[in-house]
Amino acid sequence: PSILQPEHLYSPTAVLENQKGNIFEYSTLLCSFLIGAGYDAYVVMGYATREFCKFNQTRVVCPILPDFSKKEEDAKDETIPKYAIKAPPDLRSKFLLEMEQKEIQKKEDKIRQEEEEKRLEIEEFEKPAPDELYGTRIHSWVVVLPTSMDIEEPFFIDPLTGNKYNLSCPSYLGLESLWNHTNYWVNVQDCKEGCKDLRFDLTDLTCWEHLLAGEPWFSRKSNFTEDEESSVDIILMEKHLDMPASWVTKLDISNSEYENRFPKGQKTILYKKAKLEHFAPYVQEDGLITRITTYADYEWETPEWVYEYYSNRADCLTEIRRNLMEYSILEIFKRGREDCLKEHYYYEYSLGVEAERTMEFFHMARLDGLQKLEMHPLYLTEHFKDREDFLFYRRVDYQKRGLAAEEGPKRIVLISVFLFIFRNLLRNTRNPDKEADKDIARKTFAIEDNQIQLKFHYAPDKITAATRDFIKPKTIEIGERLTFNPDLTAGYQTDPMDKPPKNSYLFNLLEEQLKAEEESLLFVRKMEDDVSLILSKYSSEMLQPKLNISIYNMERNKLAIAGMKEVDKKIREEVARQVDMELDFIAPYFASLGDPKKITLAQALNIRENCSTDFKQMLANRINKIQKEFEKLAKKIEADNRWYEEQQGYISKAQEADFMKKNAEDTFNLHVLKTRITRFQDLAPIKYQALEACFRADKRLQILYY
Repeated sequence: PSILQPEHLYSPTAVLENQKGNIFEYSTLLCSFLIGAGYDAYVVMGYATREFCKFNQTRVVCPILPDFSKKEEDAKDETIPKYAIKAPPDLRSKFLLEMEQKEIQKKEDKIRQEEEEKRLEIEEFEKPAPDELYGTRIHSWVVVLPTSMDIEEPFFIDPLTGNKYNLSCPSYLGLESLWNHTNYWVNVQDCKEGCKDLRFDLTDLTCWEHLLAGEPWFSRKSNFTEDEESSVDIILMEKHLDMPASWVTKLDISNSEYENRFPKGQKTILYKKAKLEHFAPYVQEDGLITRITTYADYEWETPEWVYEYYSNRADCLTEIRRNLMEYSILEIFKRGREDCLKEHYYYEYSLGVEAERTMEFFHMARLDGLQKLEMHPLYLTEHFKDREDFLFYRRVDYQKRGLAAEEGPKRIVLISVFLFIFRNLLRNTRNPDKEADKDIARKTFAIEDNQIQLKFHYAPDKITAATRDFIKPKTIEIGERLTFNPDLTAGYQTDPMDKPPKNSYLFNLLEEQLKAEEESLLFVRKMEDDVSLILSKYSSEMLQPKLNISIYNMERNKLAIAGMKEVDKKIREEVARQVDMELDFIAPYFASLGDPKKITLAQALNIRENCSTDFKQMLANRINKIQKEFEKLAKKIEADNRWYEEQQGYISKAQEADFMKKNAEDTFNLHVLKTRITRFQDLAPIKYQALEACFRADKRLQILYY
């Protein structure tokens, strides 16, 4: 029970290995890591509420529950214009306005009162049942004091949740004692008001009583007068007790243990109207690491929302939000997909390209600049950004399949795999290189009405925009030329004094728009095919999800493991080969004889004699080379010294300092060479003995010794 203290504690190493323990063992483990990180942390034994002691989070709001209810308000331009129109006089009755305001205020007060009553009712319902053991349940946590790491005030840390709490937290009812690796302190302060009024000056004996005496004199306050002996002398006279050394091995968490941070790779926590599920990476086949489910009731029976978070997905999926009340799904992706998909919103039971859905893309990574795509059974809307042709909006209106069949020949010309297009609307931003009356702002291809409607941009200082409507000519057969009839077009000009456009201009404009209509329809059909391809590919990705494994993850990346083993094998073989080549210095003498398997006594004597002679000659060459360098450097130093004696009174201080520096370097190098000569002379007999030992150890020369 929570009113009893544990009789013994497992070490932090055992807690890490078993991934389980009691509250005191968790506090000890957390305190050990905090002290190792430089914090002044202590394990606390005290009293807490029943919910804290039993790790009951059912009345606590999930700390990582996403909140999308608050939308950022658009910044309003509050600048007062220079020329503002005065508001018309208010001729309404002030009495009626006052009475109306009172009625509105009564309704608002009534609504506010109902909300307050409902809130109080919810608080009363959520209030936990009375606890018979209130104030006696033993609990343990960690306190961090403001003596290091820029901590300004003490605070508590719950080892089960890792949450930080102030001293005034009502869940902590009292504190009995605290300890760490240096000492044990007993609290002698009153805890009737909880822990909010506790003082954590551990050197104040009126608040804390320590167990082990002999603390450093600078960590205690001196209460002695000048007539008394100094505090240093008195403390030195006290009996000094040291905390026993820790028997625990160094705490170490490997990468695999850090990844598999939960027992069996997963953990579930129940919160207020929510359930939080954690999964270690790569435990779930689909890469799921966190799932949050919200409920409408306190018994977790009626789910409303599900938030799923993924990692290491090859399809770049990071998050899925499911609205179980509206059956809607929002999928969020990171950069890296081939189709540049960013978000995908759709309904769970709406399948196929014709279903209602919304897709957002990383427009800067797409060649067409597509930013947003809205699909509906009756329309398709595309939003573009940063296009060279200034197109930023396209809307296509569909007609249901049954209605399209009544049109007869038109269905043959613009046949679709699923829907018939009867209107196509395009909008463009302003092109500064064109005149406003010739820069098209909106194009409407009314396919059903056989019309093309154009609206141009507003010219400066104009409150209307020019328009132009065309009735499309009859269908042109292959090889026929387009004919223009001025009676099939009408337009509006913003300036009545302008001359009407010439027929040649209108003919070219009509021909250009007919071509634009055909291209736009092709783009729409291509987009429908692209959406179908995206859905087909994503369906296979969800059925058979693939996870990316980093090349640095040596425990899971099989290719990396195999490659590292192969490289290590080659390195070992190369090192062994080089060692064999370096050690087998007798091989060239056998090669001169043709590498015979057996040799005679005379041949063996000849090999040993030649090898010994070459070895002696090699040592002699080395020592002679060093001797020559020594003599050369000695002559140089002697010549430099003579020059310095002759020019000592004529050179500057800088030249003299440079000479002294170079002379010191040469003298040091001369000493090194002399030491090497002496070392060669001393080691020569030892090397001869080592050579003879090699002859005796070589099986090919055994005929000399047996």
